[in-house]
Amino acid sequence: MTSRGVRAVRREPNAPGGARAVSVVVVSFNTRDHLRACLDSVLAEAPGEIVVVDNASTDGTADMVRSEYRQVKLLANNDNYGYGAAANQGIKSCRGGYVLLLNGDARVTPGAISALSAYMDRHPEAAVVGPLLRHPDGSLERSYFPFPGTLAWFLENKPVVWLLRCLPFGRERFLCLTRPIVDRVVPWVLGAALLLQRTAFEAVGGFDEAYFMYFEEVDLCLRLCAVQSEVHFTPTATVLHVRGASTSQSRTAMRIAHFRSFKRFHRRHYSRRRAGFWIALRRLKIAMLLATEIVRHRVGSDERTRMVLTQEVDAWKAVLMGPHDAA
Repeated sequence: MTSRGVRAVRREPNAPGGARAVSVVVVSFNTRDHLRACLDSVLAEAPGEIVVVDNASTDGTADMVRSEYRQVKLLANNDNYGYGAAANQGIKSCRGGYVLLLNGDARVTPGAISALSAYMDRHPEAAVVGPLLRHPDGSLERSYFPFPGTLAWFLENKPVVWLLRCLPFGRERFLCLTRPIVDRVVPWVLGAALLLQRTAFEAVGGFDEAYFMYFEEVDLCLRLCAVQSEVHFTPTATVLHVRGASTSQSRTAMRIAHFRSFKRFHRRHYSRRRAGFWIALRRLKIAMLLATEIVRHRVGSDERTRMVLTQEVDAWKAVLMGPHDAA
């Protein structure tokens, strides 16, 4: 047992996988080419069924699925209802007791679905299981985290996290410094790829659809933990994640959506005073980021870098000054 409510899970021998017992739901928004790679990787694993929920993409995603993947069930929305709403829609439409929820820019590696299914078979106390995430170049993407609004979350985020890396001992107490090489119970796992136990998922009402983007999986995991369900991480399954393929297309809107969801999460789960403290701290951090980008812009760079910095400055200004406090 480690501190902060996180414990390692003893690895059990691999059992025969059960990809056929898994329904796969993919949520997509303007990620047509990434979605094609995602579906090819999933089809190679022969799961029980595949559902794509497209949130009104304008890049031909729905037409591509209809013409190239007739064995895939397509739910093509006329509007972008947000990630959580689309995920709920897809999960309601499928049959499996286990549901693998994927971003459109994720790809499963061979054996990953069977490994996740086998892991959940061995750990019925797990309501959510997250796999090892890697970027397409093979580098690791951090998969598990402490809950926001906690001391652990504060310590494991910039700029304080830089100090943790200098600790001569006690590093294993912090999730961000642990190597993702063992199964473990964690507070929450990144939503790029989640194996969900349907019964537990439905018992807490699924994703809160008030989160348009971001924090849906954090909120879900916290509500599951509140009813004594567990969230697990396992490195026995690997998923490749491009990261930001959809959200990077609208930098300002996504920054605003992230801050709105940040505020909603804290106001929903914590006292008014505690939520106010963490929201104020987040505002301060955003102000510091804005100041840094302004300085970098004024110091001067090549034209392309200056253009990117201008977009960053505009995005952070919109977050701090925009009329979006009613989260």
